[in-house]
Amino acid sequence: LMRKAGIVRCHNRTELAYVAALFTYKQLTGKRIAIVTHAGGPAVMLTDTLSEGGMEIPHISGEAADSLLEKLFPGSSVANPIDFLATGTAAQLGYIIDSCENEFSNIDAMAVIFGSPGLFPVDDVYSLLHDKIRICSKPVFPIMPSVINVKREIAEFIAHGNAIFPDEVLFGRALCKVAATPAPAET
Repeated sequence: LMRKAGIVRCHNRTELAYVAALFTYKQLTGKRIAIVTHAGGPAVMLTDTLSEGGMEIPHISGEAADSLLEKLFPGSSVANPIDFLATGTAAQLGYIIDSCENEFSNIDAMAVIFGSPGLFPVDDVYSLLHDKIRICSKPVFPIMPSVINVKREIAEFIAHGNAIFPDEVLFGRALCKVAATPAPAET
């Protein structure tokens, strides 16, 4: 009955919170995810979780990828996961999201992992994310793991009507669960 109704079954409160938060964002219409990060470890964990759950992390290459790489600091990678380093700026994140939205046809959604590297304030990054979530046609999911050291900034982001995902693995599991749940059956 739940499957026919299109209900995503959750087995604990944390899973329910992540799944519910996903429904506040644009609907995922494919399985090809760009993982955008300034920290390699969380991107690897999310890549593994999404891959195990049936999602795809397509390789990004070509002229558009080369053009994007030129806008990022040396040492960055755009192959997917897209790693723009701990020193990456809000402007660089904007270039990445715009490329995923407009240039990379093999991308259906973006998971953006951005905590606080402790090097600079993150208000401009979170403001940019807020705007991109609203104007992009592809879903942009904000994963914000630094819930202690940027508590104020995250509270402000949430106050503007956004949900966040503090843990990349729990986010990945929830996204796979939602993507694998069939739409409600016709009556």
